[in-house]
Amino acid sequence: MRIYVKPFLHPIFKGTYETLSKIAEVNKINFSFSKPAVYEKQKFRKYVIFFLNNISIFPKALYYREAKNFDLIYSPQSIVPLNNKKYIVEIELLEMYLRKNEKLRHTKVVKYLAKKLLFRKNLVKILTYSEATRKAILWYFRDVPNISKKVETSYPVIEENYKKYKKQKNDVPCIGYACSGNKFYFKGGKIVIDTVCELSKKYDFKFIAKANVPKVMIKKLEKYNVNYEIINQVENMFKEFYSKIDIFLYPSVFDTFGYVLLEAKSMGIPIVACDYFSTREVVGKGGIVMGSCFKELIFDKHMLVRYGPLFHRPVLSLMFRGYKELVNDLSNAVSLLLEDEKIYKTCVKENINDVKNGKFSYKEKERQLKSIIYGE
Repeated sequence: MRIYVKPFLHPIFKGTYETLSKIAEVNKINFSFSKPAVYEKQKFRKYVIFFLNNISIFPKALYYREAKNFDLIYSPQSIVPLNNKKYIVEIELLEMYLRKNEKLRHTKVVKYLAKKLLFRKNLVKILTYSEATRKAILWYFRDVPNISKKVETSYPVIEENYKKYKKQKNDVPCIGYACSGNKFYFKGGKIVIDTVCELSKKYDFKFIAKANVPKVMIKKLEKYNVNYEIINQVENMFKEFYSKIDIFLYPSVFDTFGYVLLEAKSMGIPIVACDYFSTREVVGKGGIVMGSCFKELIFDKHMLVRYGPLFHRPVLSLMFRGYKELVNDLSNAVSLLLEDEKIYKTCVKENINDVKNGKFSYKEKERQLKSIIYGE
């Protein structure tokens, strides 16, 4: 069996590609965002496909001309192959497949197109990054016969980085936070700063942030005399950031999966996070997950009643409490890890087990893909 794998640059897909390489004759392609061949040779078709893939009513789908000599297409990025071949599609979030316009998603036209494209006769399996996404798909396509057999959760995998990178010995405990780009506020940055400032009243520690921290937040750290280090760019996150920290604080309600949580787990670092979408699944027993509360985020009760637990929004998992109470709860969670060595070591052990033999391990991924592709 020859399997065509669509190139995808993000490290979240690296483990899947490497696992597929082990169990099948995979097309040896470079990880790049090069345009499919069909775009280059046929101008009319190029513009038709471009149009269909950029209007809100049309779900993410693409014809892979370069896959015509393969038996199976493995497609990440929530893109459904239009080829007349057997296919497996990875969906990180239902929104990513259905496009962005929320009102159009629930029209009969969009639902019909989404169902017809995704559930064709050549579908082998829909793999979701989390159980939260799997439940959303089951709910949205609940009229599809035997849908539960067609959708399966397949967690991203990561290397056992705790073996590769030696943990630095710190004079004082180090609390870390990381986010990419200009998403500091979206990914809980302000809550982190407030929590760290609250903790500074009781503990002597160092705060390390790999993020674009606004000047106003840096001034607040200085006001509370917090020992801090801001890292803007790194060549190796594990060597230059994760190896330095003892606790990873990440109260984001923006991520669909939260790959940084998985990176922290791979180093055996206990996590303190907010309960949102798939966060509790990722953290598991390797940390403490608190209920979320953000007055800044819009919550539409009518959306919940009408649409159900579907999209990347603070709906079912959101617990409405005061902002100060949330900061206090996060502070207490970090305090517990700082003070109780037994709980701390248990979290470290659970994280290591998750990436060594658990749901985020290469062993589990290989077993699952073999079962799906070869029926073993």
